[in-house]
Amino acid sequence: MGGVLGTLADFCFAVASNSECLDNLQWVSTESNLHFLAQPKGNKIMAEAHALRIGHSTCLFQVDVIEADDSNRLLAHAVVAGVKVERR
Repeated sequence: MGGVLGTLADFCFAVASNSECLDNLQWVSTESNLHFLAQPKGNKIMAEAHALRIGHSTCLFQVDVIEADDSNRLLAHAVVAGVKVERR
């Protein structure tokens, strides 16, 4: 299950960081720190990303993976750093 939570956190960062990226540029992760806090009890999970800092060429995001039910129990917490690169 750790691979699923980690992949979801990384994908959530990618969507959040690149949602408003203009021109021929994109954000890619350079480092991530993921803490697994609990195993899901249900069948649905979701992730939420929040920008902590977006600079000219680097960014820092917080991503929380939670149980997608009434409990909203925190399953994993990640801090992801990224850098802006030119698309090929």
